[in-house]
Amino acid sequence: MRKPNLSCVLVLISIAALIATADLAMAASKAKKNTKVTYDEAWALCQRAVNKYPRDSHNLRYTAGSSCMLRYGYRI
Repeated sequence: MRKPNLSCVLVLISIAALIATADLAMAASKAKKNTKVTYDEAWALCQRAVNKYPRDSHNLRYTAGSSCMLRYGYRI
């Protein structure tokens, strides 16, 4: 019967640790996505994002704002 190398055992343990942490991170991101923000909170978040664009580009600001609100589940 062969004895496993120490390096093989360390590689297997590190792979198992990576898979476990990836699973926990994925579960945390799903939990974060399931929490829905209110309409007013989404509006405030999108307002900050849209204010990066110049004031004279109305069409660009409207498109960016509506797509941001859609990301949070609301339609303009």
